[in-house]
Amino acid sequence: MGSIALELATAFLAQQLGDPGEAPAEARAQETRQRIYRFIENNLGDPQLTPQVIADRHNLSLRGLYALFGDQDLGIAARIRQSRLERAHADLASREVSGQPVQAIAARWGFSSATAFSRAFRETYGITPTEHRALSLLLTARRAQKPCTSGTPPRAAEA
Repeated sequence: MGSIALELATAFLAQQLGDPGEAPAEARAQETRQRIYRFIENNLGDPQLTPQVIADRHNLSLRGLYALFGDQDLGIAARIRQSRLERAHADLASREVSGQPVQAIAARWGFSSATAFSRAFRETYGITPTEHRALSLLLTARRAQKPCTSGTPPRAAEA
């Protein structure tokens, strides 16, 4: 972590001084990946978000984009998919959006097909989106019903 932080600081300073070409190559690559990660997070709801769109927006060739993420745990398309699934997973567990259809939540996070969303969700989490929502809401309701177990008896109302 320390060496990455040093390289990022070096890249930042080189950019501020006007010659980003002097920054170490890995620091430049790391800064570009971070910019792309932020772009992905800010555009997850756009069903048109694809590796080609990302490459075009960051002045990279598609091949260059894939090379930039070649040594990462997740490729660029997998990162988009994982981020979308994580956001949908969280929304499905949320009481605030429990009245919204599963398909609407899927669409909010960039899934253009309910079938594709359901399949990807099941592959990732082992249950359907509807099952996840039901289990999450059940657990939330049970937690809300649990009595206080702090060991201190409740105080009697004072008259």
